[in-house]
Amino acid sequence: MIEIRGVTKSFGQPPTTVLHGIDAVIPEGSFVAITGRSGSGKSTLLYILSTLDQATSGSVLLGGRDPEKLTDSELHDFRNQNIGFVFQFHFLLPELTALENVLMPARKHRQHLNSQRRAYAMSLLERFDLKSKADQISTSLSGGEQQRVAIARALVMQPQYLFADEPTGNLDSINGEIVMRILEEASRERGATVLYVTHDRDFAGRADLQIQLKDGRIDQISRRSIDTAPAP
Repeated sequence: MIEIRGVTKSFGQPPTTVLHGIDAVIPEGSFVAITGRSGSGKSTLLYILSTLDQATSGSVLLGGRDPEKLTDSELHDFRNQNIGFVFQFHFLLPELTALENVLMPARKHRQHLNSQRRAYAMSLLERFDLKSKADQISTSLSGGEQQRVAIARALVMQPQYLFADEPTGNLDSINGEIVMRILEEASRERGATVLYVTHDRDFAGRADLQIQLKDGRIDQISRRSIDTAPAP
């Protein structure tokens, strides 16, 4: 699970505090939406939870481990093997094919770049209806296809934690629905803990747990009742 203990975050001089003492416990395998108005601290909190940024004070435990107590090398390995991140913009390498982009995290650790990993990468592309695009340069793909490739890249190491920052923000409704379904499957079928930032009320309503921020503080935490959960 993810334990958030008194997390604050400040920027600049004089410091401006963006997060004020955030406390929460997120059960393992949860599908979690982080919501709130622009400037409420949603993306800042997501970046801290995903180890891409550090809190000014407080701590975050991922599966009982405190990433801030790891060396740079240990943190790099921990992040690469346990964490996937999906940005609002896909950040694919334009000179690489779809498959090569998906395999980038595995290339960082050569011991993971083997035939089984390649086969898994291809299975992800096939599941996301991109098998025929595997050998195409990423710039030749549509925006929705590029975002699906980015999610496949985030999943290729089969991470325990998947974080997504407005993953549907630049997509039309059809591709947005595809992306959300992929994120749901990562949680409900693979057991990954998935946290995503969204402004979309419908997408937020699909989460097991909603964490609503207001002015850098938790305004409300709500859980979806079993009665409203989707049928298996």
